[in-house]
Amino acid sequence: MESFIEGVDFSPIMRRRPIITLTTDYGLGDPYVAEVKAKILSIVRDAQIVDIVHTIPSFDERRGAFILLTVAKHFPKGTVHVCVVDPKVGTERKGIIVVTKSGHIFVGPDTGLMWPAANAAGIVSIYEIDQSKIPPRICETFHGRDVFAYVAAKLAIGVNPEKLGKQIDYMKRAEFFEPTISNGWLCGELMHIDKFGNLITNISEEALALLGPTAVRYEVELGDKRYVLPLCKTYGEVTAGSMLIVFGGTGFLEIAVNMGSAAEITGAKVGERVRIRHE
Repeated sequence: MESFIEGVDFSPIMRRRPIITLTTDYGLGDPYVAEVKAKILSIVRDAQIVDIVHTIPSFDERRGAFILLTVAKHFPKGTVHVCVVDPKVGTERKGIIVVTKSGHIFVGPDTGLMWPAANAAGIVSIYEIDQSKIPPRICETFHGRDVFAYVAAKLAIGVNPEKLGKQIDYMKRAEFFEPTISNGWLCGELMHIDKFGNLITNISEEALALLGPTAVRYEVELGDKRYVLPLCKTYGEVTAGSMLIVFGGTGFLEIAVNMGSAAEITGAKVGERVRIRHE
């Protein structure tokens, strides 16, 4: 089998049970996810299919991009990621394959969703999927099943991307509002609210360090509300029902409530700006 990246031999990886992840906005109340898996399994019977998330709000590429960024890096070399939030399905938007230095391969529509995770993994090459290489389909509204699942399965069994498309130089980018310092405040953005009501921002430990030495407590502003919160290592460092900030499993700063929901207490929504400074 040909190597996808010069000097990187994917053959031993692909000889193991291939791993294919799915990130979509398909939800769990319809058969769409099962159909995508069926397409993959019809080509790669022993594929290990991992659901990253299917409950991204419909058409919200930025939310999907952030979740994919936090998760993809934890998978082993050779993982193929199918990433579909596709409001322009069936139009002239491209379908692409992105090969990275880390050995991860991303497949999906060129909406920007894949950019942050692929860029973090080190983009080596991008291919526009050649529709003539895809089996005939009966509709143009389900490329997740009919195009991207098919391409991902072929890549997982070792087909070189060059046999599925032509190399191109550019892909769309989902850019996040980068944390900035203004008048002593570190300004960030609320990117995701998880099942527990934790408010996950785009503020990394490196970004927080822009404020200077780590403090015990910080003033946090969400909309027109301000809170003075302790920076903790775990939720249990404060009493049940108390608010805190913590760098959680995503690696980004969370506003949380021990044994409670910060989303319910604050009423905050994804996309709101967050400001933080030393108390």
